[in-house]
Amino acid sequence: VCDWSSDVCSSDLRRNGENLRVLAGRDAGSGSDQTSSLVDVVRAGMSSIEHYTRVEIGKVTNLGVVGFAADDVSRLLAELLDNATSHSPPSTPVKVSAHLTERGSVLIRIEDSGIGLPAARLSALNERLGSAPVLDRNAVQHMGLAVVRRLSKKHGINVWLARRAPHGTVASVVLPSSLVEDEPDKKTRPGTPAQPAREPKPT
Repeated sequence: VCDWSSDVCSSDLRRNGENLRVLAGRDAGSGSDQTSSLVDVVRAGMSSIEHYTRVEIGKVTNLGVVGFAADDVSRLLAELLDNATSHSPPSTPVKVSAHLTERGSVLIRIEDSGIGLPAARLSALNERLGSAPVLDRNAVQHMGLAVVRRLSKKHGINVWLARRAPHGTVASVVLPSSLVEDEPDKKTRPGTPAQPAREPKPT
């Protein structure tokens, strides 16, 4: 059984190898000058996890992620999606959405329907997510969380976990405005919210 404090559950050895490079402080991605649409970045993260068919994409703002950060954002989302699918019932979906906030950042929410985590465990995990990344035995044992922490610090991304009502866990990811811009084609996607959402604060 996998949870937020367990070893990486995905059988994707290639992703695990890339994660080890990330933890070692090496660039595991191929930086590009090309902006990638946010929905494509989400899909790329989905495609690298075992239970990708359970992920449902909701409303996603029609913005792009700047080229130098697109691979890292995709990798960060992959780890959160992998954990969400691994510790929630196999018959339930994991939902991901992304909204523009009033500050110009983008809020991505990954929601699962698992049993949730006790308040003390959530607090401990959020403390680890907010601390400086360190390559040690704990980081290797809990690789997914360590990768999220390192990539978030690299790009100034805020990541935190919270309980989802009535049960489950929500992973919130805030991409700063410096990482997002208009998509090259500027096509409007169905379901894109007309008004910016209020950027929440980590709990």
